[in-house]
Amino acid sequence: MPFDRDAAGVWQMALGTEPRPPAVYMMVADARLRDGQPGSAIDILRPAYDRNANDDEIAVALDIEIGTVRSRLARARRRLRELLSPTGEASDARRLTKDATHG
Repeated sequence: MPFDRDAAGVWQMALGTEPRPPAVYMMVADARLRDGQPGSAIDILRPAYDRNANDDEIAVALDIEIGTVRSRLARARRRLRELLSPTGEASDARRLTKDATHG
């Protein structure tokens, strides 16, 4: 969603270094998440959480973003294992390359 990306970029720049109300961080992080950028959402929420560790809304949102990143990482690791396994696609490609060049 290009509008989310543009809006989040403007909002994130407007955040600056001064503390803002927690709702502002939530809106910007939500736009980043909808744009498929959970890492950016974490970067936005972390300072808000550090200042407001008792704010359950920020804590839950941060937990969701971290879970999203961990899930993507786990999927990437599984896919790499599949590709690099002795029976995976990468193995087939190496075998075909070897057969073509040596055979």
